[in-house]
Amino acid sequence: MNAYKTKEEARKYYASLRKNLETEYVKTASLEICKKIMADENYKKARSVAAYMAIGNEIDLSLLISDVINNKKLFLPKVLDGENMEFYEISDISELKVQSMGILEPYGDLKKASLNTDTLIIVPGIVFDKDGYRYGYGKGYYDRYFFKGGFGCKIGVCYDRLLCEKLPQTTEFDMTSDIVVTENEIHHVKDN
Repeated sequence: MNAYKTKEEARKYYASLRKNLETEYVKTASLEICKKIMADENYKKARSVAAYMAIGNEIDLSLLISDVINNKKLFLPKVLDGENMEFYEISDISELKVQSMGILEPYGDLKKASLNTDTLIIVPGIVFDKDGYRYGYGKGYYDRYFFKGGFGCKIGVCYDRLLCEKLPQTTEFDMTSDIVVTENEIHHVKDN
């Protein structure tokens, strides 16, 4: 791994790598990641799933989201005030509209989600390490939301090309995933 002086340098490096991934690779890897999650016991036993709508070259969860809408409760995040986010229950993609940072988010009069230990959480990130740490876009929405604990299994989704041994300068305030799923493997970080 390259040596970085700051966390921000590392984030920019990995963001550039992700931005330049080939379209076909992104599509194929995203499908494989969704299939791996849907075959996992944590997914099968979850009553609800908190996911996200992809932008750019993020892992596309369309296959997974379609399955969740038909078989479980789907929760998607919405940025509230530039600092915080909440999850809302979605029963149809038509309940979304482009909002913050060009992301499809819940809108209208929707039910605020109650995430608990029965909720499987799909965590986005630019890059993950094998300890479950991640770099997102640097706004801290997920770190702040999940800091309080009391949630179900957190699955980080990552391209195999962007899974590294150890990310620099992670802190106790950075959330970790219990599992990191790439198109090639399911990496268990913690026992659930």
